[in-house]
Amino acid sequence: MKRAGVLYLLIWLLLAAFAGLTAWYLNLAILYLFALWIENPAWRPTYWTASSLVYINKISILVLGSIWLIFITWLEIALRNSALQDRLWAQAGRMGLILLALLAVSFAIFVVG
Repeated sequence: MKRAGVLYLLIWLLLAAFAGLTAWYLNLAILYLFALWIENPAWRPTYWTASSLVYINKISILVLGSIWLIFITWLEIALRNSALQDRLWAQAGRMGLILLALLAVSFAIFVVG
């Protein structure tokens, strides 16, 4: 059990860092989409300018940071329970694939878009 405990802790640290990277790229994608929206005069809300992106960035960081904290807390509980039930690799793989999909979508919006 001690080896599984150390293993789940290392996996948790890796997935928490990966979730932080994903949240960062989601923030960049959100800013990019709002910048495109503000740039288009037909779709731009009244009195919105490029300086509105500062406030959008602050709100986005607050929301994504809160989601990240909730996620890593839930992830720790899920990985601990899966380590006790010998399902650690399956659970870690599932979470890694979900984070990879979110990262790919946000990266595609930011870089390709």
